[in-house]
Amino acid sequence: MNTTASADKKIRFLAAAVFAIAAVAATAVSVSGQSPILTYSPVRAALVALYYFFLYTGKWFNIVWLFLSAAAFWLGRRAGARRPGLFAGRMPVILFSTAAVLVCFGIVVLRVGNIGVNRASERTLYAICLCWWLLLVCYLAGGSNPSVQDENEKRDRTRDSVAGAAGAVLLLVLACIPVVYAGRYVFPQSDDFSYAAYSYWALQDGAGIGGVIGAAARKVAECYVSWQGTFSSIFLMALQPGIWGDGVYHAVPFLLILLLCVGVFAFFGALLGRWCKSKKEAVITAALVCLLAVLRPVSKASAFFWFNGAIHYLGAFSFLLLFLACELAAFGAKRGKQAYLALACFFGALVGGGNLVSGLMGCVLVFYLGAILCCLKQKDRLRLLLLPGLILLLAFAVNVLAPGNLLRANNSGDSEPLGVFLSVVGSFVCCTRQMFGEWTDWYFLLLLLFLRPVLQRAARRTPFDFPLPGAVLFFSFCLLSAMYTPSLFAVGTARIGRIENIMYFSFLILGVLNEWYLLGWGMKRRGLCPSPVRPTRNFALLCAIAVVFIGLSVSVDPSETTPTAAVSAVRNGEAWAWAEVVQSNLQLLEQSEEEEVILRRPPEKPDLFCSNEIDKWRNGTAEYYRKKKVLYEEEAGS
Repeated sequence: MNTTASADKKIRFLAAAVFAIAAVAATAVSVSGQSPILTYSPVRAALVALYYFFLYTGKWFNIVWLFLSAAAFWLGRRAGARRPGLFAGRMPVILFSTAAVLVCFGIVVLRVGNIGVNRASERTLYAICLCWWLLLVCYLAGGSNPSVQDENEKRDRTRDSVAGAAGAVLLLVLACIPVVYAGRYVFPQSDDFSYAAYSYWALQDGAGIGGVIGAAARKVAECYVSWQGTFSSIFLMALQPGIWGDGVYHAVPFLLILLLCVGVFAFFGALLGRWCKSKKEAVITAALVCLLAVLRPVSKASAFFWFNGAIHYLGAFSFLLLFLACELAAFGAKRGKQAYLALACFFGALVGGGNLVSGLMGCVLVFYLGAILCCLKQKDRLRLLLLPGLILLLAFAVNVLAPGNLLRANNSGDSEPLGVFLSVVGSFVCCTRQMFGEWTDWYFLLLLLFLRPVLQRAARRTPFDFPLPGAVLFFSFCLLSAMYTPSLFAVGTARIGRIENIMYFSFLILGVLNEWYLLGWGMKRRGLCPSPVRPTRNFALLCAIAVVFIGLSVSVDPSETTPTAAVSAVRNGEAWAWAEVVQSNLQLLEQSEEEEVILRRPPEKPDLFCSNEIDKWRNGTAEYYRKKKVLYEEEAGS
């Protein structure tokens, strides 16, 4: 026994030593004879190397890495089953191998300075990182011993769960504070004016709440026949907070973040809290998903600082989560089923009448749920899905068949829509490219690492045994790909930030759900028990890694995350400069009795408030303020 253990230890040491020596030697060869572009001190070089390590390993992860990771996981499992002692002391090997990779990055930074401009060293580091990643996956897989279970994991760790839930919610609140604070510099823009003009007039003319609602309905009817059929979105657009006063619009980031959080918390609360009897785990999961959604939206301006674009996409997406939450709650409720069904019908109508991406996703999910319930012969629950699902489908049909959609398509001459076949194929291509080329970074990987012990406990309490994980992965990919189809079919591109936002949020939720499902399948179907979880130690280690990574990222580029971008915009004065010009323009529009008003052009910064998706700041302002023409100073002079 001792001889075998000694031999295993030598093999582990030899493998780590060979990897480290080969990696350092290959890196040294790749930079030999290269002239340095930038020079750093040793301390600065170490920090830059650490930043590049996180940046490039996240960027390089793609579908090739995914398939190779699956192969490494399988080999690790087979090797671990035959010779468990080989992976008994895996942590020193993992740490030593990681240190060797960091040394390689340090060599390149010291010798060259900028990794991106040296093709030879970048390719060498790519190969080294791939080998390191596969070694890491192999060792982690081999250490999951089906014959060993952590006794502590069997017990309900109430204290750890409560502390984890409180910590996750606190992190979310802290991240939201700068974003909400930046709202004091935000004012209505572009379509905020054009869609809310009737409602604003109703208020100014003293029509009251009833008049405002009637004006919003009038806008819906007008747009339905002349522009687009998204009736629920247009109704909410017509009620943008700015109609009650420009200062009220400052609450937009708070309202949008609150709407997203309500949807995510309700969904995970219904799924993990109600069905898996894991309420604290549901809170932790929802809080961390919301945290990453707030930190890393694709288009920050369109996500939280522009009501019109956000309520159309983020709003409908949140309503879809609430629709699913109500359905899941109705499936398991002993009392109050009718209330949940009524809410599901309401949210289904909002989803179907919202943007086409969320509407199509809702229809696909209704089909998925119906097919699953039919296969399981759950007739009672299928009846609970029937009415809300039918309302969602009918609302979506009313949306799609609007006469205004055809008129809008004919007036959008600059777009190049794809045919049905190319749109479907392109959806899978675009989804694959973004999933593995852009979104699977260290932020996402750290989210999965944080949630592994949480989802492991939730999966253990789940009443079913997680069949067909491959089918779940495949249909999840199809669901996410379907979100690209409407944009590709209509305008020939899916690169629209406010649409990519909800695609990214869906990617986060589906990634977490698939992790939960795979953990449950491994434990209940394969008898696997992931390595014993020590929550306090693991949480501290992951927090340290996350703090280092996020700190390095935002120190180089504050725009990496929404909170740091908000802090940067306020500190450097860009937010105030933008708000000062816009506010003075709005005051002039309100007070001037002239039919033609000349305004100052707002700055193009900060990016947090402005984007190329928000067509023009003054779009719709003339109609909104009942002016004949609104010009900028330089336009009036010409």
